[in-house]
Amino acid sequence: MTISIHDPAAVEQALGVLRAGGVLLVPTETLYGLIADASAPGAAEKIYRLKHRPAVKRLGFFAPSFETLDRDRFTLDERALALARKFSPGPLTLILADRELGTAGIRVSAHPFLNELLPRFGKLIYQTSANHSGMPDAHNVDEALAMLDGDVDLAVDGGQLAPGAQGSTIVDLTTTPGKIVRQGALTIPEAYL
Repeated sequence: MTISIHDPAAVEQALGVLRAGGVLLVPTETLYGLIADASAPGAAEKIYRLKHRPAVKRLGFFAPSFETLDRDRFTLDERALALARKFSPGPLTLILADRELGTAGIRVSAHPFLNELLPRFGKLIYQTSANHSGMPDAHNVDEALAMLDGDVDLAVDGGQLAPGAQGSTIVDLTTTPGKIVRQGALTIPEAYL
């Protein structure tokens, strides 16, 4: 099922799918992505199947904000807070030390739909680009759906994204200094690393 981002019921339907452990296709400020409740059994496996993602490549997380992260689980030092204050919400993924997984990539989206959805859901959400692994990025809902191997539980159509849009810039803060793992939509000055 596909719903327009402009439909007043879109956020409620998306919340229902997340709470039921389903997988959604959603627009972000960068590309179309797949999201699911990170605590739902089988959700990660479904995402891996849909996009043929190698199991060795872990999924990232969307969080409602960096301030709401569990400080007992994630290491959020002054570098992370400075980056978050300057560049988040937006196309920035921070790799942080994670007491459960070792490391984890965390992002806070600037997209209006996700800005409403994430705080209402209130938990970490798996996130990854919607393209089939190794294929070009998806800039509209039809491109994304065509690349997936199976059906998502709900596709949220946010229209055509900018053709040259890039994924988020990924910064690894588990080392000192930090390092840019993937150059994406943001340019991060060295002073922040």
